[in-house]
Amino acid sequence: MNEKYNVYLVSDSTGETLDRIFLSLKSQFSNFEYEKKEFAFIRTEQQIDKIIKECNEISNSIILYTIVETRLAKYLAHQSEVSSVPCFGVLGNLILSFSKLLNQKAIHKPSAQHVLDEDYYKRIEAIQFTMSHDDGKKIDDINTADVVLLGVSRTSKTPTSIYLANRGYKTVNIPLVLDQKVPKDLYSNNTSCIVGLIADPEKINNILHKVHNESDVLVSMKMRMGYENPEEILKTLPVLDKYPLKNIAIHARIGKQLYKGGTDLDSFQKCIDNTNHKLYYNGDVTSVNAFKKLQERFPTIDHWMIGRGLIADPFLPNMIKKDTLEYPKNRFDIFNEFHDRIFTEYDAALSGPTPIKMKMLGFWEYFSKSFANPQKTYKKIKKAQNVKKYEIAVREIFKEAKNG
Repeated sequence: MNEKYNVYLVSDSTGETLDRIFLSLKSQFSNFEYEKKEFAFIRTEQQIDKIIKECNEISNSIILYTIVETRLAKYLAHQSEVSSVPCFGVLGNLILSFSKLLNQKAIHKPSAQHVLDEDYYKRIEAIQFTMSHDDGKKIDDINTADVVLLGVSRTSKTPTSIYLANRGYKTVNIPLVLDQKVPKDLYSNNTSCIVGLIADPEKINNILHKVHNESDVLVSMKMRMGYENPEEILKTLPVLDKYPLKNIAIHARIGKQLYKGGTDLDSFQKCIDNTNHKLYYNGDVTSVNAFKKLQERFPTIDHWMIGRGLIADPFLPNMIKKDTLEYPKNRFDIFNEFHDRIFTEYDAALSGPTPIKMKMLGFWEYFSKSFANPQKTYKKIKKAQNVKKYEIAVREIFKEAKNG
């Protein structure tokens, strides 16, 4: 059994930077058992003394710190050395190196990265605007948006909107729903960039013609078999056959189905019979057995696209390749590491607790299916109101799964 470490994260500010660095660090070690304790706004020697005293009382203590004030950082390092507690400054050497490189003295001011400048307020305004205009909630002031996204459900409109908002773009996203008209204001909108989906063969032809004749880009296509009915794709395939496409990935449903109902395998076979292009199959590859049945049904298909099935079960592609139903013994250790990597990357890309929570909540809609009680697991994640509570919930879920 591995030793368990007590990791003390000591910061002279909010501790968010240090917490993210530690998250990245620990993801590199699959057998790292630890309990994390966080200390924010540590700015006096008395506060440090209390932390050192606690470290002395508990074995296997490690201190990581981000303290930019030189005198206090030296005091912590000295007291840790006297007490034989491993202590690592995360920013110290980096600040010193940059100081020498830039030939200027660092200001050593805590929270200096959180500057409330014009760009900050622009980004906050964009995020607030975008959240209040999500999924067509508000459209009466659509002309004040920088970007308007149009699309059917489940086409990642919300995550894309949040991404744009974090870069200062006020974004509206509007769902395209059968029998509901597009807002009239869009037709008179001359200020926003409007992005939509294309389902018209003639327009697809125009775009491919332009790309093919004006660039060296090799295009691949990802599409469904139509929006209203699966016969629609049969009108599009002859257009696609005019161009040297790399491949066409087809999801064996129509648009208005979303992910409801089964896949239409007979219509996918018609696609195989009516195109010269290489096809990739997509849709309901959710298990090894499901894959085998599809492979038997379509022996000429040698490329497969897995979407939701992969998020729900990250081991699925490898199990398909090895033709096994057996999971690795350390399944949830690997899964935990997989989650942490995703969380770290999105945490770096998205600013603020609301965007990161919304993004991860979308993942857990599928992650939860790998656990004994999916509904209970998803509910636990949904109840987490901030990043720290989210991390605690994730830790408890994986701990229970590993011990189960």
